[in-house]
Amino acid sequence: MSTKFQVVLTLVLISLGGSVARAQHGHDDKKGEEHGKPVAFAMPTTYRLAVREIGHRLHEISELIEDKKLDKVHVEADVIQKVAKQVGQLALKEGSGVPKDAAKDVNIAGKDLAAKFDAIDKAGDSGDLAGTKKIYEDMVKIAATLQKYAAPVTYGEAVEEIDHHLQEIGELIEAKKLQDVHEHADDLQKTAKMVGPLASKDGSGVPKEAVKDVTNAGDALAEKSEGIEKAGESGDLAGAKKNYEELVRVTVTLQKFVATVYQCPMKCEGEKTYDKPGKCPKCGMELKARK
Repeated sequence: MSTKFQVVLTLVLISLGGSVARAQHGHDDKKGEEHGKPVAFAMPTTYRLAVREIGHRLHEISELIEDKKLDKVHVEADVIQKVAKQVGQLALKEGSGVPKDAAKDVNIAGKDLAAKFDAIDKAGDSGDLAGTKKIYEDMVKIAATLQKYAAPVTYGEAVEEIDHHLQEIGELIEAKKLQDVHEHADDLQKTAKMVGPLASKDGSGVPKEAVKDVTNAGDALAEKSEGIEKAGESGDLAGAKKNYEELVRVTVTLQKFVATVYQCPMKCEGEKTYDKPGKCPKCGMELKARK
């Protein structure tokens, strides 16, 4: 399984580009410019993507702690701070997946998470390994509140989530970081179990006669996720590659029924998509088709 400080949180490859986060040293953005290299990231436009971004950055911090590269922790923590400040507003958006009666708790959790920046920044700068670990663990606990409501709420979102985890797994296998495969295999399995129920909903885009095939594909994907997790834990590179290829093959069935949307390749408008091809209204580039 993972090292002590790696976190199992929903992670789908974040499309990089757009806004640039400057590493901070305190609350003033300008101070961060002298404190580390900038991290490129697109500010999430939905609650689910915001929680995914936070999970991704927490995972990066766990690896930095494991490698004892504490001086670099502030860069990832800075992104968490910026995104965490937005989760309350994103939670209030229609279709966010956050129940109205939970929006207040989500807003408080977001503020609490953002407030941890100064503490983990100072602990990292001073080389306080124990202190950095403690604050990191506190951040993980707070993030768990946000994670409760970040599950996909549509069939398209579920398939996009699955694609994300598969891409991450493929990159981990390529980098021979098999010990980290389970991070995404666990979330892949959870999401795969959701595709059947989501496909049966009105407006899912899945024809009624295809729901059974989609459900079976989801179940098969969940089952095969266990295989790639075991291969990763045992360090079986060949086995991990074989399982990965099978996962990709099964996912093709799910992708058939996801509508094609168009998006700026530079993410000028964050995650905004269009239902027809055209040009980005900001940079003028041709919109790129994606499922």
